[in-house]
Amino acid sequence: MNKNALIIFVKTPIPGQVKTRLQPHLTENQSAELYCSFLRDLDKKFKTADDFDTWYAVSPEKFNEDILAAFVQMDHYFLQEGQDLGERMQHAFQILFEKGYERLVLIGSDIPSITTDIISQAFQSLQTNDCIIGPSKDGGYYLIALSHLHAEIFDDLPWSTSDVMKKTIDILKKNGLTYKLLAEFEDIDTYEDLLAFYRDLKNKSKDDIDFPNNSWKILNKIFAPKPRPSEAV
Repeated sequence: MNKNALIIFVKTPIPGQVKTRLQPHLTENQSAELYCSFLRDLDKKFKTADDFDTWYAVSPEKFNEDILAAFVQMDHYFLQEGQDLGERMQHAFQILFEKGYERLVLIGSDIPSITTDIISQAFQSLQTNDCIIGPSKDGGYYLIALSHLHAEIFDDLPWSTSDVMKKTIDILKKNGLTYKLLAEFEDIDTYEDLLAFYRDLKNKSKDDIDFPNNSWKILNKIFAPKPRPSEAV
């Protein structure tokens, strides 16, 4: 067994249950189709990794194993537990530390273009730091990594606000824990995030190993100019 594991928080891709903040710009079906493409890109990127195992922490809300298995490999998964995001992340770390893993990296499923290099940096940096954080532009974080469970960094935080990362760092400092920040990255929550993601992908090499081809395909369907109806003769 690897001593490293990547945890990816996911939901069952049911229309009306995923990426709802993209509506009404996108329909429920478009939002679900887009989320499915995120899952496919992440699974393809990490399922064959040699230096870490990949685990899916699945939301229990509307959980359907058969639907989810169409987009990700379900060899390693468990259901999330907890009343808020902090409790669910704490539970995820606890589950895998108890299985014998020594270094854990946790990400969400809204970052299909995250690079394998970022994940490798996180694992490597855990050798000399207690906690690794990947900051996002909205004041939260897209990645958190630990070599031991420090439950206090998940307690009583204002989740889904711009203060999450700052308050997490305050807790780390208060408890004498060392940390390292990775490069800033942006997860995709809003329609503005999605537009920025699409524009960014347009300028990237489609042959790059980390390029999210499935997401690109769906984004082209959504944003590509529609052909004009031919004029009547």
